[in-house]
Amino acid sequence: MISEITNNLSNEITLFLNQVYLNYPPINQEKIKELRKLDATLAIFAKLIKIFHTEYTKRIPEMIGFCVAGEYENLGQVIHRFKSTTYNLGASRAVEIAKQIELAIHKESKNELYLKQLIILLEQECAIAHEILVSHLVD
Repeated sequence: MISEITNNLSNEITLFLNQVYLNYPPINQEKIKELRKLDATLAIFAKLIKIFHTEYTKRIPEMIGFCVAGEYENLGQVIHRFKSTTYNLGASRAVEIAKQIELAIHKESKNELYLKQLIILLEQECAIAHEILVSHLVD
């Protein structure tokens, strides 16, 4: 199912992704600098990264389930909370994808395939952000 979604990206998704990739880095380095200033030992930063990883690995399947079930209100609540988590760690692209999911949920006519594609892209972007964040622990 995942390969079907990502291999057949709609034009709308492709255009959106081009804009996100051109305008936003995977991680906002200024946010990382702020977090590192507040946490010299990086212990809290490491905990936040662990929470982020746990959240995205747990929430993405939940989001897809809500999407498939047509439970858009629940999906909206989960994505809104998740957007805050991604913002707090500076995952810029993930934040923008989460915003797009919120916008798509609020449209009168819902496009389930489009939403699923966005959720899968969010998962991929979270994995990239996680890898980059972890690399900051060893710098």
